[in-house]
Amino acid sequence: MKRFFGVVLILFILYFGIQVLFKFTTKGFEVEYQIVDGDRQYQIKEIYTANTKGETNNYYLTLDDGTNHFDYQTYADFSKAERIITEIKTYHSDQYTCILPVFRGDRLLFDITCNVDGVMMYYHDLQGRDTGLDTFASTMNEVGYHVNDWIDHGTEESYNNSVTFYQDNLVDNHYLAYQNYSGLFTMNKETLKRLYDIELFDNDIYDMAISGLVGKYYVVADYNSDYDFNTFYMVDVTNNKRQTIQSNHSISFDAYVQGIVENSMYIFDPSTTTQYEVNIKSKSVVEVGNADTQIQYYDRGEWSKVSAYDAVGQKLYFNHYDVTNEFSGYDRVDKVGGTLSGYYYFYQREGSNYRVYRSNIMNKDVRTYLFTTSRIDQIKYVDDYVYYVNGDSVYYYHDSSGIRKLYTNNEFTFNNKISFVIYH
Repeated sequence: MKRFFGVVLILFILYFGIQVLFKFTTKGFEVEYQIVDGDRQYQIKEIYTANTKGETNNYYLTLDDGTNHFDYQTYADFSKAERIITEIKTYHSDQYTCILPVFRGDRLLFDITCNVDGVMMYYHDLQGRDTGLDTFASTMNEVGYHVNDWIDHGTEESYNNSVTFYQDNLVDNHYLAYQNYSGLFTMNKETLKRLYDIELFDNDIYDMAISGLVGKYYVVADYNSDYDFNTFYMVDVTNNKRQTIQSNHSISFDAYVQGIVENSMYIFDPSTTTQYEVNIKSKSVVEVGNADTQIQYYDRGEWSKVSAYDAVGQKLYFNHYDVTNEFSGYDRVDKVGGTLSGYYYFYQREGSNYRVYRSNIMNKDVRTYLFTTSRIDQIKYVDDYVYYVNGDSVYYYHDSSGIRKLYTNNEFTFNNKISFVIYH
C-alpha cells in the first residue's frame, strides 16, 4: 500500500511539474468553439499569446454569428485556460445587435457590446436610446451584470480652491504626478497621503517644458535659475524622494525634450545646436550630438542619425507611437504594444472635440468607440489603460470600468502647458 501511495505521489508531482513547465514555456494556442444563445450560434476563435518577446500575455477573441462580428482582447489572467467564454447573452432589434460575453468564473470583462453601423459600442454610451436594449440590460443581473459598474461614482475630495481629486478611482500600482506652479503633486494608492505636494521652485513656473518621466523618476530642469541651468531635479514618484543631477554643461531654457528612451531623457538646445542625454542610472548629462556629428533620432524602436539643423527650425520629437500616415480620415493614430497583443488608437475630430476609437492590431478593421475628449496632446498609455486630459480634468478609460475621473485643476482651462505623467 505504501508503494502504491508513493507511485501516486510521484505521478502527482510529475503532473504538477509538467503543468508548471507548460505555464512558463508555452507560446500560446489557438482554439475554435461554438456557443448558442436562443436562435443565434456564435463561432468563437480564441488566440492566446504568452511568453513572447515584445508581447503582453493576452487572449484575442472573435465572435461571429454569420452576420455580426465582435472583437475582444483582454490581458486578464485565466491561468492559460482554453475556452474562456462560457456563455453569450444576446439582444437583437431593428436598430442594434448586442451581446454580453460571460467569461470563466462568471467574470464580466466588458460591458454589453453593440454593433452600430459597423462600429462596436458599449451600452454605457447607448443607454436610453432603445427601450428594448434598456430592458435587456436590466435583466442581465442574472449573470451578475450591473450597468452602474461602468458609471463613474468617484468621491470628490478637495485639496484647495482649484484642485480636487478622486482617490477611490486610483488604480493599483499606477503612480501619477501632476505639475503645479511650484513643483508637482503625486498621487497613488500605496502612500497613506494620497495627494502629496512637492515644492521644487521658489516662484510660480507656468511652463515646465523641460521635464518628463524617466522610469519612476520625474525629471525637471532647475527653474530656479534665470537664463540657463546645469541642474536637474529627480523625484521618485513612488515614494516622493528627491535627488539632483548636476551637469557640466550650461543648457538654455530654449531647449526642449525630444523624447525618453529606457533610462534616458534626450534634450536638444537650439541655441548651441547640441543634443544631451540625461541618464538617471549614472546621474549624468552627456553631450551626444551637435551640428558637426549629427544628432540621434528615435522612431518606434529604431535609432538613426539626422542633421542637428532639422531640430532647430522646428521641434523634432521622438516618435514612439504615431502611425497617422498609414491611415486616412484621422487626426492622429497611435500604435501601442506588440503585433500580437497591441492596439491602434484612432483620434477623429468632431467639431471642437475628438472621438476616440480603438482596434486590435490583429484586426485593424474592427473599431470600438471608447470616449470623446477635448484634447489629444496629453495621452498616456499604460497596458490597456488610456489616461488623458479632457477640459480641466485628468481621466482614464479601461474596458472593465469605462471612464473614471482622477484629478481636476481649474488651471488646465487657462494653461495647456501643465502636464502629468504616470509610472507603472
